[in-house]
Amino acid sequence: MEGRGPYRISFSGNSFLGVYDLGCAVCLLDHGKRLIQNVESYGGISSGVLTAALMMSAPECLLQYLDAILALSTKIHSLPQGALTPRFDLTQEIRHVLEGLLKNNCHDTCSNRLHVPLQQLVTTENIPVHMRRRSQTLEEELQPLKPPTKSDIVTVDGKAYLFGDKQVVTAYSTKQSLIEVLLAAVYYPSSPTASAPTVMGKHYVDVSALSGTPKDATDCGFPPSGHVITIAPDKYAGLSRPRDNLTLGLRDVGRDNYVIKPWHMFRMGEGLYPPRREELEKTFLDGVSDAREFLKKFQLYDEGYDSHPYGAPMY
Repeated sequence: MEGRGPYRISFSGNSFLGVYDLGCAVCLLDHGKRLIQNVESYGGISSGVLTAALMMSAPECLLQYLDAILALSTKIHSLPQGALTPRFDLTQEIRHVLEGLLKNNCHDTCSNRLHVPLQQLVTTENIPVHMRRRSQTLEEELQPLKPPTKSDIVTVDGKAYLFGDKQVVTAYSTKQSLIEVLLAAVYYPSSPTASAPTVMGKHYVDVSALSGTPKDATDCGFPPSGHVITIAPDKYAGLSRPRDNLTLGLRDVGRDNYVIKPWHMFRMGEGLYPPRREELEKTFLDGVSDAREFLKKFQLYDEGYDSHPYGAPMY
């Protein structure tokens, strides 16, 4: 693997359990310098893109970001209805964190290197032709269009939308435009108390909102050259439903693609009622440990300073 770049890194996210990505990122920066210097682009879905953006533009703030996520989890647990408590806005909470940690030139650092897949929402008043029922016969063509079912419609800010096309964003004109894209990447329309972010005047949501499960690295729109390192859920285990326990490990799934696979598919409810602080701390440290194992397996591990030693007390 050494010397075979360029490399791409894709983070899976999984809402609050994305602290696993954060642990991996910290270890890769501490002990994977030979790898990191050959990474040309980053990507991910859901909270994974937040880790990617900070890893690129403010790596020294990753542990501050961890502090913020742990504090936010504690705050949500103190609320009577979790993240659904009236007047609590999860999107705004995340916005404040990003505004405080991202550097002023983060949009320059991330442009053309950070790939953020988004799912577009289109109003039910103007449904694109390609989204309508595709007719197979002349008789079918003459039939009126079948209206969308209730399950196809999502409500954002009191208006009805359908899922449209997926778009991968790679260009950011300002810090604020980057933040709006990142907020859209983690926004689920199932959270009625969170204000919907807009990107260029349109609504976009987490790309996994349509299927309910994360996608693979190809959804990041990476160039065909190079090799992809994916930090992703265990979708290779043949499971039809999420596991109740974390299953951590490392797997080589091909000559040119390498996977750090953390756990079961994320359940959306954990975004509204996140795991408690103790579980998040353990998940972060599992990410550190698995990334270290990954680097050693492919002979890319560099001895050096641990910004957070595995197994050490969190504080």
